[in-house]
Amino acid sequence: MVHLHLAVESFSSCEVLLSPFDWKINEDTIVEPDLMVICYFLGDVLFLEKPPELVVEILSPHNREKDLVTKFDLYRKQKVKYYLVVDADKKEVTIFEYKNDSYQKVGELSMDSFDFELSACNFSLDFSRIWPDF
Repeated sequence: MVHLHLAVESFSSCEVLLSPFDWKINEDTIVEPDLMVICYFLGDVLFLEKPPELVVEILSPHNREKDLVTKFDLYRKQKVKYYLVVDADKKEVTIFEYKNDSYQKVGELSMDSFDFELSACNFSLDFSRIWPDF
């Protein structure tokens, strides 16, 4: 089992949203990432209307292609700064960062930590805490 909620340390300027929470990109496109980080006041709303700064998707056999192709392209077009793809079978997290109108792979980690720089906060995520039985 993946314990993403344990791996994210609290930070006051941003908010962590866990599934189920929708992001309405437009009238025809609504996604429900496994985890999102936003750096703006959410208020009392039922779904996001602005892009999060960080999105995490956990791969499974039935969503693998959708997460690696469809959502990858969708999040890139929406300029989500970080897209993390968690492969629980490999116990690995691939980190993509939006730079120069595309995603660049900036890490493929299992046990290390990674420093994220968002618009309103910086934080480090310790990936060793995701895999409690590693």
